[in-house]
Amino acid sequence: MKERMEVKVAQEVLQKAVAQVSKIVMAKPSYPILSNILVNVTSEGIMTLTTTDLDITISVSCGVDAKQNGRFTVPAKTFSDFVGFLPKLEVVLKQEKDKVRVLCGKHEALFPVIPPEEFPEIPQVGEEEEPLVTVKASVIKPVLDKVIFSCSHDISRPIFATVYFEPVDDTLYLVGVDGFRLSRVIMKADIKEGTNSFMIPYDALEEVSRFIEEDDELKIFQVKKGHHIVLKYSTVTIASREVEGVYPDYKSVLPKEEKTKIILSTEEFLNGVKVAKLFTADNVANRVELVFENGNLVIRSEGSEIGENKTEIEVESFEGENFSAAFNGSFLTDVLSRISTDKVVFATFAPSSDEKLRGGIFKELNNENFLHIVMPLASK
Repeated sequence: MKERMEVKVAQEVLQKAVAQVSKIVMAKPSYPILSNILVNVTSEGIMTLTTTDLDITISVSCGVDAKQNGRFTVPAKTFSDFVGFLPKLEVVLKQEKDKVRVLCGKHEALFPVIPPEEFPEIPQVGEEEEPLVTVKASVIKPVLDKVIFSCSHDISRPIFATVYFEPVDDTLYLVGVDGFRLSRVIMKADIKEGTNSFMIPYDALEEVSRFIEEDDELKIFQVKKGHHIVLKYSTVTIASREVEGVYPDYKSVLPKEEKTKIILSTEEFLNGVKVAKLFTADNVANRVELVFENGNLVIRSEGSEIGENKTEIEVESFEGENFSAAFNGSFLTDVLSRISTDKVVFATFAPSSDEKLRGGIFKELNNENFLHIVMPLASK
């Protein structure tokens, strides 16, 4: 009779791995198997936990004590909750016919399983496959934070829900747009020769960014079978379906001329907008007005039932004309909260749709690698 597989693993290691893969598990999936974690164990002592929502697949590997190979599934939520309550001792998992027995200290549980053969096929990267891009994880994590927030969350426009990767020699341009704002960051990376531009859904990048804790390498692969993009970082592998279509010509909306440029305190600017937003609660567009005159920036807002507000900020330097412009206040706080320099460069431009309006350009002082554009609201 064939011996059943047995795995021994530290509770802290198992709990961390289970928590990492459980985030994408749906509460009421279309297929029961999607509410399960696929557990794959090798006799070399590697256990890999995998979950998928059919768009994104997350796999996390960890070291265990195992003498033979095996595969089984466990219900994600119950298993995750149970492991979280266990004491920090050794956990033993025993595969039994159509169940998995889990023991730890004085705790014991028996979980029903769904045959692992029902689990969707996992995108695989060949051992000889060369990554499209290799970059230090600690370098790209803050870059992703400055791009992802500009992507659309509207699933009816999947291309706008991606980050665009545009390689040029050893330079990588990352772009996020949603039709109302645009973020672009320029960074250095190791890029495979002949690599074309590609798109990665923002939620897959959010997941990999969530995992980054130390200075390891992030590698990006393209898997032709099934049309997937695969991200590998440390013991984590995240696969996402490629989005079909052509990315918008973002370069056509980059301002060719700055009408006004001012330099001011990032903190004062951010706090001024936050205060202004308090008075826009009954305003659908969170309308915040910026008026520049006499060397000062005035931030204004009002609500029909809340009242009105005005904050004046002295600028450090300025060039160009006086202006008056209105923006969605949430868009302003989104970008200002991601400016890493004490001073921010704010400039205005005239959108091609209306020369009388003024859009906003945000840059970090002495850093030309980050650019953010916010389109203006129409005049009242």
